[in-house]
Amino acid sequence: MTAALPLHYALTEAIVAAAGVIGIGQLMAISRSAALGLAPFALAGLIGAIQIAGGLTGPIVMVHAFLSRAGAVFGLGCLVAVLAHRRAPQPAAIGAAAAAAVIAFPAAGVAIFVVLILGGAVLTFRAAPHRRVMAAVGFALLLPAQQLTAALRPAHPAMAWHLFHVLVALWLVGIAAIFQRARLQRAT
Repeated sequence: MTAALPLHYALTEAIVAAAGVIGIGQLMAISRSAALGLAPFALAGLIGAIQIAGGLTGPIVMVHAFLSRAGAVFGLGCLVAVLAHRRAPQPAAIGAAAAAAVIAFPAAGVAIFVVLILGGAVLTFRAAPHRRVMAAVGFALLLPAQQLTAALRPAHPAMAWHLFHVLVALWLVGIAAIFQRARLQRAT
């Protein structure tokens, strides 16, 4: 979007930023790499809130879009690598490789996103000590959030925007809770 958005759109962007900061704070003691995985989401929310509240257009819109797409894939790559424990090298390297693939092959972005979400859900199921199905569904929440809001967007753009961002915020806090309960530890 290049046009200025109504101010109420900034509210749910700020909620995403706040949820991301809360999640990062909770994950720092468990895994810095997992906390790093939430950072692009929090930063995208912060930049989006500033962009909208300030009525800014131009390059900041591209920065927000980059963080929302490639940054999200970077974050998911980090989270999946942490969940994979010893089977993966440095989580940041996995995240960077996933983001680079999305940048190099934009048409593959959705497929990469889906693979990371589904892989993360499977790994979460394996790592969770209790309520494994709930943990896996929690990790996968971004998929139905994206599909549901995409269907709403043409007829109800504001509702779709707010619903998506609230679901992302819930996902961020939920991911931190999942990692805490699973006691996922990684020396990073």
